Amino acid sequence: MKFIHRLELDKKAWDALVTLNRADVFSYSWYLDACAIDWFVLVDDNFENGIALPYNTKLGIKSIYPPMFSRNLDFLGKDLSFRAKALQAIMKAFPAGHLQLLEPVKESVVDDGAGRVFQQITGNFELNKQATRMLQKSKRAGLEVRKTTDWRAVLEIIRTELSEKISEFNAENLERLRQLMVSLEKENRLFCLGIFREDKLEGGMVFMETEEKRVYLKGAAHESARNAGGMYLSMEKAIGDTISDNRIFDFGGSGVEGVRRFNRNLGGSDRHYYIYTWNHAPRWFNLIKLIYQKWKKK
Repeated sequence: MKFIHRLELDKKAWDALVTLNRADVFSYSWYLDACAIDWFVLVDDNFENGIALPYNTKLGIKSIYPPMFSRNLDFLGKDLSFRAKALQAIMKAFPAGHLQLLEPVKESVVDDGAGRVFQQITGNFELNKQATRMLQKSKRAGLEVRKTTDWRAVLEIIRTELSEKISEFNAENLERLRQLMVSLEKENRLFCLGIFREDKLEGGMVFMETEEKRVYLKGAAHESARNAGGMYLSMEKAIGDTISDNRIFDFGGSGVEGVRRFNRNLGGSDRHYYIYTWNHAPRWFNLIKLIYQKWKKK
């Protein structure tokens, strides 16, 4: 078992391992390069089992953390015994961490924290009354959803609509989102829908493609299109196309009740992922971190 830094990693071999295991898009090297501050992988000696490890370094202390626009990581490989051993090695190498995993690690050395939820559709789905009403409203308003290659225009709407509403949409993270979308396009894994009214773009949604899934990344619409049900219309279009292709539709997910309710209105079912946290950092580091967090809230 060994840690390999991204600069020393055979990324083609790593990405082939991700594809072989049908893992989520968040574990690909190009995804991590776009979203993570820095990252390692931990693999066995035969390069058959592994996990990606995004991390940050502050005051000389390395911490595992979930990058922006990433939900979970996957253990790759079929050796289940590797997972508990790997988690123990990760905790030893990194003094602190917050690791989000799609599957729980049995016989782990740390109890998993409260589970988080996301939503998926794996087959037939039903819209509830709220979704049906909003879809009817969108059609009466003259909205139309169609595929577009102009994801930069959609990204600009996302920036203008969300940057003032969501603190995480600062300049740094918006640049990470742009870099991610460039990488997705290069890897032929970008799917973008535009919300139009009389051929004028009023919103859109960006999705990530794998062989198994279509995963929602981000989307937004101007207020008039949003109130007219444009987001419902766009999501319903993406879901229908995905299910027709016999793939899983993944909403990206959220435990935020409003987002979760939107996803469930459109037929999404809850799935869980698991959080492992630990903190063996020096007391002085935790004290400085606490002071900084209190100062940041002012």
